[in-house]
Amino acid sequence: MNNSPSDRRRSCAGIRFNTQLALQFNPLSNSHVLAVTSPTTFLKLMPIYVAPIRDFFNPQWLSPLELATGYNLVF
Repeated sequence: MNNSPSDRRRSCAGIRFNTQLALQFNPLSNSHVLAVTSPTTFLKLMPIYVAPIRDFFNPQWLSPLELATGYNLVF
């Protein structure tokens, strides 16, 4: 296999590089990301807002120590 610089340039010619920051993108512009994040967000919020599921999972408030440990604030 020939690995000359011109071959590498040709192989990368079809790649489009985007240097825009992720925070500058419109979240509705990428249908694939929207299709994945919408149901995932809905499923993650169900144990909090849907009563039968909330009763099954029985979520509890975190104590200040547990909260600090979760954010790596305890040394």
